[in-house]
Amino acid sequence: AIQQCAIIGRPSEKWGEQVHAVIVAQPGQSPSQESITDFCQGKIANYKFPKSIEIIDEMPLSGAGKILKTTLRRYR
Repeated sequence: AIQQCAIIGRPSEKWGEQVHAVIVAQPGQSPSQESITDFCQGKIANYKFPKSIEIIDEMPLSGAGKILKTTLRRYR
């Protein structure tokens, strides 16, 4: 099960940018990339489908609790 998720663009030589999912699992859970891919299949359009998935321990958040996508992009 997933606690938080953010979608960011990642550099790609072929497309310029590709969809990258950054995920935080719920405590005690460890979803596989395959289970995440299976869940997304058929629910979102192919061009929105994440080409890569990364599972991290903690999402960088602002003081207001919003995901800091600039921080995610910097280290991915």
